[in-house]
Amino acid sequence: MKTLVLGIGNTIRGDDGVGIFTARALREQIDSGVDIKETESAGLNLLEIISDYDKVVIIDSIRTRDGKPGEIYSITKDQLGTGSSPHSSHKIGLATIIKLANKLAIKIPDEIMIYAIEIEGGDSFCDYLSSKVKAAIPKVMNLVKQELSLGGVTKR
Repeated sequence: MKTLVLGIGNTIRGDDGVGIFTARALREQIDSGVDIKETESAGLNLLEIISDYDKVVIIDSIRTRDGKPGEIYSITKDQLGTGSSPHSSHKIGLATIIKLANKLAIKIPDEIMIYAIEIEGGDSFCDYLSSKVKAAIPKVMNLVKQELSLGGVTKR
């Protein structure tokens, strides 16, 4: 099974970079068997990145109405909904991309898992994370490693 861990974000927009920072930290702990990539791309560009994989684990930031910074959401491909919601900061959300790929018969991964971290900032230019968001990284790393069932391929 070809597997990808994909960190999404922008490291010069504060908390928005949490997906990339988490992917970089995971790269230090995972030896092989899993591709770990990062991207600032969004929308349809994600389709090109994920289409060659059987399983994709995405790490990204999220802003919800009542969420608390550092809160972690686990979202499966099936839980994404119809894709009609325009609330993604990436213009075209993943649900819309999946819907489009299905209509166009473009291969997408059978398994997609998203770990989204509630952010405080993300609109200002800075290259660091808020303390609550930064504290969520080790928790997300553990969730990703559990999702991948890595056992023997993590660095000690």
